[in-house]
Amino acid sequence: MVSLGLLTSVILGTVTTYDAVSQASRTTVQRQQATQIAQSDIELIRSVAYTRIGLSASDPGFAAQFENHSTVRIDDPVVVSTEQRDLGGVSFTINRYITWTDVTGGDGTQTIGAFKSITVIVTWEARGTQTVRLDSAASPYTQPDFCTQRFVDNVGEASGVVNLYLPGDVDAPPGAHVLVAGASRGVGTILPGDLLLVVQMGGGAAGIYEYAIATSSVSGDRLSVTGNGADGGLLNRYIASEGFQII
Repeated sequence: MVSLGLLTSVILGTVTTYDAVSQASRTTVQRQQATQIAQSDIELIRSVAYTRIGLSASDPGFAAQFENHSTVRIDDPVVVSTEQRDLGGVSFTINRYITWTDVTGGDGTQTIGAFKSITVIVTWEARGTQTVRLDSAASPYTQPDFCTQRFVDNVGEASGVVNLYLPGDVDAPPGAHVLVAGASRGVGTILPGDLLLVVQMGGGAAGIYEYAIATSSVSGDRLSVTGNGADGGLLNRYIASEGFQII
């Protein structure tokens, strides 16, 4: 009887462990699906003209503000504020927020509504509410209907260094919002809203790169950015000792 009791306990423990592992595996798959939904949403929103990035006040899930920022209101948005999507037997709730963001330059000058912040939050139920959040941004200088207007001046044959770039002085981890850089080289200045290229030039990760948007001018040795990584920061890690640049 004692042996039978011990065997029963072992079986029950094994079943409980298997159930926990199985549930954890399902949650991992669901989290990957939620992340793909959020990424696809952000890519869709950023792919359209800047003037069409916003939300309609007539949407049932419309919110006038999100995290103390005013919502961008337009009449013909490409997405709605809230949506339900079923995938693999799981119901995902998608909440989208597009807000105006002000920036302050290194000289203290404030630009009202310099760019639009984009947040997509996906939730679903799996032993409690699970959440995936992705943040990005859209600048008027990087969208299709504005690009041709900004860079038409001084067209001619290129020679020498045609871009401004800064060498990274301190490692930049994923999620970083502030980059520490050395003296700028080349021509031009970085202004809030500018599209930047952050690229690893050497080491084992050479060639890794991403785009980010400047949210400030260079102040001293610091430059604030927003990207496609966690909480709107950088997506990748960049190593200063192996050489990375902000262009």
